[in-house]
Amino acid sequence: MELLGTANTFITPNQLAKIILETITGQKFHNSKAININNKALSSKGDISFQLGLEHWRGHIITESDWYKHSENILQYFMLRICKYKNPSLHSDLILEIFKQNITQLLEQICATPKSLQFTISLSQNFVLLNFKRQVASYLAIKTAIDHGPLYGSVHGCNKIYKLHIDYDDESVTTNMRLNLLKTVSVNLLKCQGYLVQDEECNENYVYTIKSEGSTAEGYKRYLCGAVLNDHKSKERGMTQKMYLRSKVEKVKELNAQRCPNIYIDKNNIEGDIEKIANAAITYELLSTKHSIPVIVESSDGIDRSIKEASFILYNNVRMTAILDKYAKLVLEDEFPQIVPIEEIETFNKIIDDESWSLVYNYIMKYPDVLKSVITVEPKLDINIQSLWFFVSSLCHDFSKYYRRNRILMKGVDFNDQIISIATERLHLLRALRIVLRNSLSLLGVEEVMYM
Repeated sequence: MELLGTANTFITPNQLAKIILETITGQKFHNSKAININNKALSSKGDISFQLGLEHWRGHIITESDWYKHSENILQYFMLRICKYKNPSLHSDLILEIFKQNITQLLEQICATPKSLQFTISLSQNFVLLNFKRQVASYLAIKTAIDHGPLYGSVHGCNKIYKLHIDYDDESVTTNMRLNLLKTVSVNLLKCQGYLVQDEECNENYVYTIKSEGSTAEGYKRYLCGAVLNDHKSKERGMTQKMYLRSKVEKVKELNAQRCPNIYIDKNNIEGDIEKIANAAITYELLSTKHSIPVIVESSDGIDRSIKEASFILYNNVRMTAILDKYAKLVLEDEFPQIVPIEEIETFNKIIDDESWSLVYNYIMKYPDVLKSVITVEPKLDINIQSLWFFVSSLCHDFSKYYRRNRILMKGVDFNDQIISIATERLHLLRALRIVLRNSLSLLGVEEVMYM
């Protein structure tokens, strides 16, 4: 399969981690805990890291080999396997350079853009740290997201076909709502990752059901889902779809009237947008828990967590759009300079600080990896929709913190080259983040609102 959003443009963290593993062991692994793809303290921990101790590599290396017997750490194992070099006094800098060259050779097989292969390797106590060259990686990732827009993170080139069917529950409307949402979003994610989904039976037929026992239709595999429960933790039987939606709408209106400081809902919201917020809250409530685990519907008088989180996510989407719209307006009014188009830039040199890089690395560079990791097809289908919800929520919370501390539209300042460069790179970063957020909301079946 080929990633539409990364092919021949930049290396994702997961791609680099797999290449590191193959370089060291000579084998390909789909998943491994030996390589750490970090998300916090990247300056000190590295973007990617792994431990030197051989005990951390059990299951990946050949412990009966002479390479293992003559090695004190994993880099020595690598040197013996690749170079048959047995001199333990070889300087660590030379070992790291040979290691980097071997990684680069494998990377060149999957990426035709030499600029994207820039990274550094260093030692820190018992760890090997790998860091992307931020100036290059941030530019390439942001440009790729902007260039591909709604297709960023999508994949094509897979001919595997699925049919998804629902075994509806006879007692619970809300459970059937969850089954419908699970199937709909599953179809979106499968298609996004290049799989085909059809209504006719095929080799991979799955039935979405809450029944853990009993037979399924011939040729179908069980895709076990949790029921929707009430406050008493028994199956919710009395609530209709209209009642569920009306309950959420009333809570949104009530919070809107109170203007709760933790809820991002504008008093001027039209009825349609309020209903969209309520529907987003329902989708979040039913799908932010793993599909096989039951969901308890909140009916207390306190702040509804699903409304709080869904509102916050939609608010940040509106805020991103408002900033970009305001920029366009200020340019037309000659109050803000026109930024340099992304096509005319070669590297980003201003948004390489830890906070900016964290947004680029965790939410733009990792986005294709996140979408890919949501779906497992072997030994059986498993779609972790809750992981995408967690990703979206984290993106919005981290962007909100970033925006509070970093001005994007700087009015009333002397627009020298330095200020213009900072504004240019932050606006391009914002464009890419909005693409990632919008694409994710679309996959989750959440409609955007206009104002909040």
